[in-house]
Amino acid sequence: MLAVLSPALFVAVQAVAQESGAPAAVEAAVEVPPVCSGGFFSVVLSSGCLGVLIWAAIFVWAIALLPLGVLSIVHCATLRSRCWPLTTKVLLCGPVFLFVLGWLGFVQGLIGLGWTMASASSPDIGLLAYNIAQSLFSVSGTLFLIHLYLVVFLISFVIMHFKHKQMDRDS
Repeated sequence: MLAVLSPALFVAVQAVAQESGAPAAVEAAVEVPPVCSGGFFSVVLSSGCLGVLIWAAIFVWAIALLPLGVLSIVHCATLRSRCWPLTTKVLLCGPVFLFVLGWLGFVQGLIGLGWTMASASSPDIGLLAYNIAQSLFSVSGTLFLIHLYLVVFLISFVIMHFKHKQMDRDS
């Protein structure tokens, strides 16, 4: 999503610089560089409606698997005891997609960082900070969601353990 917003952000900064009467050097520094929109997400989004649909499908698939994985694990932990293989597969699909999305965002940030540093003798500090932040937020968001999956997985194992312990006492 940051890749979609970055050209709009640079256009807004450029408009503010023009309205404030900034010198031409400042206006040139805030121009949208052609390499700023490079990377996986921008390439997919610039390939038309099909690219937008592909990006949306990947994003929705990755996010939708979080509640599906949680619901299937809670269902199996509380109601059924023999459905762990399917639940494990559903649970592992979400982190895999999120991991891929996070690392693609990280690589996109690194590509933007490399192009920014290589494209000018004095790189724009704001653009450098944006690319570094994009890389770090992509990885940290991915790790947060994977940890969320693991916490739910561990909680469901605790529920199942106590359920089986109670069933053993009753028999």
